[in-house]
Amino acid sequence: MKTYTAALQPIRKAFWHARSSRYLASHPAERQAIKLNLPLRGTHQGERCFILGNGPSLLDEDLTLLNGETLFSVNNLDAQELGAPPPRYHVISDRRFFSMGSDSVADRAMASRLAHITSREGVASGQPPTTFVPSSEIGKLEELSGARVHDVRYFCNPYYFSDYYQISDNLSRVIPRFSSVIQHCIVVAIHLGFRQIYLLGCDTTNIVANVQTAMEESADSSYAYSVSPETDQWLRNQYRKRDMERCAESYLEVLMAFRFLSSYCQSRGVELVNCSSRTVVDSIVRARLRDLL
Repeated sequence: MKTYTAALQPIRKAFWHARSSRYLASHPAERQAIKLNLPLRGTHQGERCFILGNGPSLLDEDLTLLNGETLFSVNNLDAQELGAPPPRYHVISDRRFFSMGSDSVADRAMASRLAHITSREGVASGQPPTTFVPSSEIGKLEELSGARVHDVRYFCNPYYFSDYYQISDNLSRVIPRFSSVIQHCIVVAIHLGFRQIYLLGCDTTNIVANVQTAMEESADSSYAYSVSPETDQWLRNQYRKRDMERCAESYLEVLMAFRFLSSYCQSRGVELVNCSSRTVVDSIVRARLRDLL
């Protein structure tokens, strides 16, 4: 990832704003889609939420303690399988989920799992989550789920995060494309008005899963959920779409973005705490879940 001196950052930030404006001007459907996020801004003003990542440390916690709390889940994590109450929000940021085909057994299995997570039939309470996905994938989740998905909202993130970006928590504008779905969750949570954001399963050991996949080993130990043979094959297929150098670069972007988000939250008066029992993220304040509850 490139870094820039303090003197150059205002110029780069101006470039970022101009680039974002040009993107929205040339993609009117996406511009209209993210405008629908304006009524959601501040709807949870002053409240707290818990973001459930898919790291294996999530298995260290008694997730039934989160009854009555507002939860976010991510990607292909089915939080209820692990004993958590039904999440209120679900975020899918990895575009690889939207390029799946019907000819692949692994792709069909993954599509079925996503449909289950985001539809009414997959939620014990009967109230499925509001699901946020990239605006570049408008209509794709509905297509994958056979239109069973409940409520889809969009965030616009066409350009990868870099250290000169101005992090915006306004989902009616362009936000950076982070390499971690949890980071997108944090931005969504701030837009919704949450002022205490607690992370669980935020181990950030995805580089380990990449190495395991490259070595033709199962990545089961790198996730909170059980990795089925179909999911394992899906991970292998996705890994083949980029090389290890890009995986390593992406991992650096994740660590840097957590540091930037931590500073951003402090400046906004938002309490961001990593409650994961095991994690490599050292830029966010730590706490134990049982101390909060």
